[in-house]
Amino acid sequence: MSLDVSGKLGEAQSASSEPSAVLAALAAEIEAHRHGYGKLKPKVRKELLSGLAGAFGLLLRHQAHWNWVDLPVTSRAWDLGLKSPNGSHALCLNQVMVRQLTSPEPSTIVLLFNMIAAGNLPDGQPGDHVAIG
Repeated sequence: MSLDVSGKLGEAQSASSEPSAVLAALAAEIEAHRHGYGKLKPKVRKELLSGLAGAFGLLLRHQAHWNWVDLPVTSRAWDLGLKSPNGSHALCLNQVMVRQLTSPEPSTIVLLFNMIAAGNLPDGQPGDHVAIG
């Protein structure tokens, strides 16, 4: 079984898309899969996470001018993430999406994006990579 998250999300990510359209499509995809996420096969979960994390990452990269970075998630594993322009904050995209998909509460991806875009972040100094999300 393969999971295609490119439907509304793909349509919303055209070059002329408003960030709000992409965010709405992301939130809808998260909500559509949230209740059944734990029942998905590992490969399907990985595909879903990759699609959602990639879309959110591209949006933040383009709209908030955050930069791609490899982030340590364990002493031997790294994951793709984003860091703020001065490196004070970092976001592990897959971890954000796992939390979104496993939360009993509705998606907060729009709130997270708005917080980042507004610069409403916890205290941090350049280079700290304070984890958010």
